[in-house]
Amino acid sequence: MDALGDVRTICYSRSAAAFRVPAEVMGDYYRAYRLFADKPRDPSAVIDFRLRAGDCVVFDNEPGLHGRSAYTVGHRHLRGCCADKDMLHSAIRVLETV
Repeated sequence: MDALGDVRTICYSRSAAAFRVPAEVMGDYYRAYRLFADKPRDPSAVIDFRLRAGDCVVFDNEPGLHGRSAYTVGHRHLRGCCADKDMLHSAIRVLETV
């Protein structure tokens, strides 16, 4: 949240860090989380394209989600690297308690 209390960024990951939510709102939180998780699967939110051998794509996870769909013909070789800020912040919180 920014200085005015407005949401500026949503960090979403299927492997999200431990939720820092009061127990009394956890049910509402999980319902909202599920609704949000369904949004990227909406066909109107998807951009689909095929890479050719040698193509390179770089993603900044801040402005959008990315992924890849299944395929049925040929084989795929994809080399990549991901750094998830939620996992980093979670690890820092755990280390701070040691």
